[in-house]
Amino acid sequence: MKKIIFVHYGFEVGGICTSLVNFVSELSKKSEYEISVLFLNGDEPRKGEIPDNVCIEKTPFVIKNCFSSFSTVKARKNIFGMLVYFFSRVMNKLLGKAKTALMLSKFSKIKKEYDYAIAFANDIYSPQGECLTCGCNQFVANGIKAKKKLAWIHAMSTQIGYTSKNAYGTYKTFDGIVNCNAACKQIFDGISPVYKDKSFFVNNILNEEKIIAKSESESPFEKNVFNIVTVARVENATKRLDRIVPTVKLLKDKQVSPFVWHIVGDGRDKQQLEEQIQNAGLGKYIVLHGMKVNPYPYMANADLYVQTSDYEAMPMVIMEAELFKVPIVSTNYPAATEMIPESFGIVCKKNDPELIEEMADGISYMMQHRQEYNDVKLVQHGMDQLISVLEKV
Repeated sequence: MKKIIFVHYGFEVGGICTSLVNFVSELSKKSEYEISVLFLNGDEPRKGEIPDNVCIEKTPFVIKNCFSSFSTVKARKNIFGMLVYFFSRVMNKLLGKAKTALMLSKFSKIKKEYDYAIAFANDIYSPQGECLTCGCNQFVANGIKAKKKLAWIHAMSTQIGYTSKNAYGTYKTFDGIVNCNAACKQIFDGISPVYKDKSFFVNNILNEEKIIAKSESESPFEKNVFNIVTVARVENATKRLDRIVPTVKLLKDKQVSPFVWHIVGDGRDKQQLEEQIQNAGLGKYIVLHGMKVNPYPYMANADLYVQTSDYEAMPMVIMEAELFKVPIVSTNYPAATEMIPESFGIVCKKNDPELIEEMADGISYMMQHRQEYNDVKLVQHGMDQLISVLEKV
């Protein structure tokens, strides 16, 4: 039996954690694998959130208190934990986050040995080269003993600050580097051709049965209007929900069928978006529902899903829309044409400011031809791809 451990920051709401749960849930069904998960911040998921036969490893004391928030460390009421927390923050200032994580991992090793250790979250760098987020790669590299080590990248490497220099240093001890789709692998290989032979791609997977079960509640929408849905973090730097208001203005001018655009999500730019909607007098057409633990009734009952982002890697919401057979209008990013077939959606090719008009035209077209876009079937390859990578490294 092969022993596999996945390492992630914590058990939080979000696409990466959802992807982790989906992969470990599927792997745990296979008798040839024994699956463990370790959360750097010491999170312990509630019963039922992860299969019972998946082992939640105990996080080393030092690592747990380095990667937890101040409020969490304080709530533990352990003076040594507080000292570790403040020590790590001082070292972050002196050495930088990546070197601090490497150093602390060397002194916080876990005793068990595995066949595979997988760092399931990537580092993030600023445009100036400063490490902003890290830990999983460093802990797997230095804190876990395994025959083979893999590192996952959940984004386009150019958008999270990777360069040939920091990629070389981060991945030199890893046996495999997993990108989340073919487009992202191509981008990574361009940055770091020296690692091309140990670079792979594994698509995200969905737990279809679980998602469909969660969607089976009463529709939250009126039935006499065309309901557009966007599920996203309200953050304009990447998700670009600020494009919605000018797009709705154009749709209103086109005198299309009655519609409402529903935004499900929260984030730092929510107040700015609310003011933008109010100033434009579009409260009748755009509704902010806030963060929803279960967004699936909104997606399942939508007439159209719209993605407004500047860039994405492999957004799970696109896969979820396809699962519910909801057509898509999306901005263009490397994986968009890979994920959205012409028979099921429209990928807008233009950039701002022409993009707004193209999005409005695409949505208007979908309102009139919605019934023609029902033929997509979600095909999932992620598990087969992952097992293939495990066999190759």
